[in-house]
Amino acid sequence: MAGRICLINSMLTSLSLYIMSFYKIPKMLTKQLTSIQRNFLWGGKLDEKRMAWVSWEKICRPKKEGGLGIKKLGAFNEAL
Repeated sequence: MAGRICLINSMLTSLSLYIMSFYKIPKMLTKQLTSIQRNFLWGGKLDEKRMAWVSWEKICRPKKEGGLGIKKLGAFNEAL
């Protein structure tokens, strides 16, 4: 799981944030990107859903607050 978190933070999130720094992307696209992150974290494929044992809100909390430190793409899209 730690390897998946590292890949989410280094690839999926950073590429999305780079694009968001230039363009505001539609909410539907942020939902799809979040869904890809979620499915990848829990070991599923792009179109395969798996059972999530912890809510995404708890996972997106900072590590100091008990989360995994994954950034919320929707919040960054609004902020940037």
